[in-house]
Formats: sequence, structure tokens, C-alpha cells
Amino acid sequence: MEAVANKSGFKSFAKLSPLLEKRFPNATKKEIRDFIESRQHDRHQNYRHKKPYMRTIFDPVPGCYFHDLIQQTDTRPRGFPHYFHVFIESNSRYAFAYPVNDKTAATSVETLKQFIEDNDGKPILKLTSDGECAFNSHEFTDFCHERGIMVKIILDKAHSTLGLVDRFVRTLRDMNQPADRLKTGFQYDKNHINFSTEKMAQLVDSYNNTYHKSIGCTPKQMFDNVSLERQWIEEKRKIRRIQDNIEGFSLPVGTLVRYRMNADDLGGHKRRSQFSREKYAITKRVGARYVISGPDGTKLTKSRFELIPADDNDPNGPKFTHNVERVSAVYV
Repeated sequence: MEAVANKSGFKSFAKLSPLLEKRFPNATKKEIRDFIESRQHDRHQNYRHKKPYMRTIFDPVPGCYFHDLIQQTDTRPRGFPHYFHVFIESNSRYAFAYPVNDKTAATSVETLKQFIEDNDGKPILKLTSDGECAFNSHEFTDFCHERGIMVKIILDKAHSTLGLVDRFVRTLRDMNQPADRLKTGFQYDKNHINFSTEKMAQLVDSYNNTYHKSIGCTPKQMFDNVSLERQWIEEKRKIRRIQDNIEGFSLPVGTLVRYRMNADDLGGHKRRSQFSREKYAITKRVGARYVISGPDGTKLTKSRFELIPADDNDPNGPKFTHNVERVSAVYV
């Protein structure tokens, strides 16, 4: 059976079973099923499987924000700003957006001053972003330090921590699509892939006043009620403690794993499997992230839900050639 199955190239029961029944008419259905199940299969995880290993993004105190720049296209209509500097609180999901026409450090500082003023005296304790030059500049970080604001820069492009602000930006883009496609144009018209200052203000206000299933209320309700936010934080802490006690949730350094491959990991190649075929060793923990290393020292950082323990007969992996990261996140 092994030779026939290998020659066929098929792995699934639906494909192999009829073939083997035809070639081995004296074999019982149980023998064929046991043989197919004993063969190595590609590992897949649906949302139900990976959800227990996914960390909810939250901060232990109010006043922690993600921020990013939304870049508009060169074909934007006259009068539309070049960018929007957006802020979103990690717990309440309450958001702010400011039109800007450049992404210099000086402009980012001015926007931050306006954001502080608009926050009506509420604390701003931490700002988390990607490695945008303006956000990582001495001018910006010095201004933050003078006001007691911690700055966290995520250098890992695939870091799931930035998923909250990335999801917020995608939501704004979805909200900006034509409601009636037959009357208001195509989805890639310049008016629907760019934002006017007025339209952005309208969309952010709608976002802040719309019920979010993840927090159980609207962002404005939680932003205006700190006791509601603290209650939500405590609920997330309880869930995290439960997760920490799941058998196999924490993977020790030295564990051999296969990793979930995203678009960057594929490097332009077609997807052949959900997880890497080869195994790599965990060499370090950085917060909730795991660092896995290739034989030459190249590294990737992954979240727990992106890793599965490898089998003994899985081959050792080669060096990483795509999406290589040396550092996951830094505080500046």
C-alpha cells in the first residue's frame, strides 16, 4: 500500500480510499483506514483549534494607545490630506484621527499635542506603533518622555500586537466603500479609497458610537466610564490566567515546532501547506512571542497560536530567507 499511495501523490482519505480498495480488494475497510491515518498528513488548524492559544490584546491599565499613519493615494481628490494620524485605545477601542500633509517628526509631535488636548485630561501612559521613522525619532520620543508617556516600537512586521490598529484601519476603509454600488461608483474610485477630512471625522464618530462585540459596549461608553474599562481588564486577566494553565500552552525553550506561514513567510511562493513542513527550535521568549531559529542563526518571531509541536520524523528546516526578524519590540 505504501508504494501505491506514494506514487499517487494523494494524502486524504477521500482520494486514497477508493484507489486502495481497487488495488487491494482483499483488504478490509478498517485496514485501509488505519493505513491512511498512519501516514503523515499536513497539519491544519481552524479557528476553533487555534482560539485557545490566541491572546486578547489589552493593557492592564487605561490610557494605552496604538497609533499609525494612514497613507492616501497620489490620485486623491483636491483638498484631501496626504495622511491621517490615527490613535486607538487598546482597551476601549476609542479612536481619534488627525489629517496631516507630511510624516515628519515635527508634524507627529504637533499631532500628539492635539491628541493630548482632545483627551480632556485623561491619562496617556503608552503609545505603541510600528517602526515609522517619525515615531522612532528623538524629537518624538523625547517629547513623550517629558510627559511621562512610554513609547513602544514594534519592529516585527508580522507582530500580532499591531493587529488591533491594523483592524481599525481596515474597518475605516470598509466603512468608506460605496453603500449602493449601483449609484455611487466603484470600490476603487479615488473617493472610496481616500478620505476627506469631513468623511474621516464622520466615520470615526460612527465607529466610536457603534457596539463592539469584543468589549460588550460602544468604545465611547467604555472610554467615558473608567470603571467599565477596569472591569473589562479584569475579565481579560482571568481569561489569560486560564490560558496559562492550558496543557501545552507555554512552550519551553528548545521545543521543536513547525510554524504557521503567512504571506510574508511564503515570499511570493504559492501556498503548499498551512504550516512549515520543517521543524525549528524555540531559542527565546520575548514577552508572549516565541523566537525560532534556523541553522544559520536567522530568526522569526511567532505567537503561540502560530506554532505546533513538531513530530520526531519531521525534517530539520533550512535557514529563513523571508520575513526575517532580529528583534520583536523595543521600548524607546
